[in-house]
Amino acid sequence: SHPNITPFIGIDEKLFKSKFAVVSTWMPNGSISAYLKLSPSANRPRLVSMLHHWWRYVIDSMGY
Repeated sequence: SHPNITPFIGIDEKLFKSKFAVVSTWMPNGSISAYLKLSPSANRPRLVSMLHHWWRYVIDSMGY
């Protein structure tokens, strides 16, 4: 567990054709897509960096 990272529940491969969705706990701002629509001035490069670090943390915590 990390204080700045939402818990990782799993991956859904059936919801979207030819894509997958990362499943986590409910967030007050909704999905990243919803947040970006509501916050057009959001720092997108910073968000990409944060997502990268989150994914690295998930992979590392799984022992890969």
